[in-house]
Amino acid sequence: MPKPCCPICASPHCTEEFRDPENPSTRVHVCSDCGMTFLFPCLSPEETRQFNANAYDYGKAIFIESVYEKYQTRIKQQAEFIFSHVPHTGKVLDIGCFHGDLLQELYTGGWRGYAVESSEKACHVLAQMRPHINVHHGFIEDHPFPGDIFDVIIVSRTLNHILDPVTFLQHLAAYADNRTRLYIEVSALESVISQSGLESGNYFKPYQPVVYSMPTLVDTFKRAGWGGFLNLDTITDFPGSTVYLRVLTTRTSGVADHAARENRAALAAYRQRVEAFHETRRQQLRMLNEEGRPFVTWGAGDFGVRLLSDSGLAANPHWLGWIDSYPAKWGQHILEREVMAPSRLQELMPQLIVITASAAFAEEIKVTACKQIPQHMLEFICIG
Repeated sequence: MPKPCCPICASPHCTEEFRDPENPSTRVHVCSDCGMTFLFPCLSPEETRQFNANAYDYGKAIFIESVYEKYQTRIKQQAEFIFSHVPHTGKVLDIGCFHGDLLQELYTGGWRGYAVESSEKACHVLAQMRPHINVHHGFIEDHPFPGDIFDVIIVSRTLNHILDPVTFLQHLAAYADNRTRLYIEVSALESVISQSGLESGNYFKPYQPVVYSMPTLVDTFKRAGWGGFLNLDTITDFPGSTVYLRVLTTRTSGVADHAARENRAALAAYRQRVEAFHETRRQQLRMLNEEGRPFVTWGAGDFGVRLLSDSGLAANPHWLGWIDSYPAKWGQHILEREVMAPSRLQELMPQLIVITASAAFAEEIKVTACKQIPQHMLEFICIG
């Protein structure tokens, strides 16, 4: 059985600080030498490459109208930030660009866009809709665009997926000189573990093996040989969403001991919240099985399916079926039950709505449900 080893400094001096009680394979460790927080065991390099290329659908959520507007706002904000720090136009390389939305925004400002994207579907969309973007289907390790030097390199919300971030950043150095600006966004550890949706909103997933704090992110840059940087701050897409660490080049000194203490304390508090959350949810599920009130589940995603299957809730005779704000996205039936639009609430008249979507959508779901049956007394339980 392999032992945990830090993906940043390769130290074997690591301690397990959190294990999901309902998913014991999710084990979060903290490195005692550099303070990095990471998952172990995690996917192998080949599994990671295959997952990033084929399975990870980054864009599924952005096609929900309410999320897409926020996504577009974020893209414009990213472009404005880059314009403000690099006022001249030039060549820009985006690693993990998906459909090239940010590159397109920069293109309208006069930039020449290049991309490295592992998803074949995304590359096909780029070739069809944005042929002016020069895209390499694959990975930075393939050494695409040999000899090219870029004015800006973008790694936006991609670095959390990289098993060996130091080597990855060293590969990027081949495309940079002293004038190159490296723009990076990664999800922040303390934000990730403070999200209200512990089950559907946290970032401790096999395809995101590392979660950064600001000190460990800067330390990763330093180990990879990047220096002389300009900007360090945090951003968020909208109130209540994940906070992201934003870096446009910076420099720091060693902060390992401090980072390890902070990350261990944050994970200890998170562990207590998770245990309390799961206990509350067990009580809620027990109540649903005992009370006999007719209910619907709202949110037909992967988490909802797993929850109903694992808890036995799908066999509850009082379950009236799925409601989803965008039923066409999921198909006609899940767990042999129809996936219905919110308008069907008028016919079903449930007493209870169990929200199995992300907690970030809870208020939006409540407003929509009450508009459908305004004179009907409804109770909501959020277990996402």
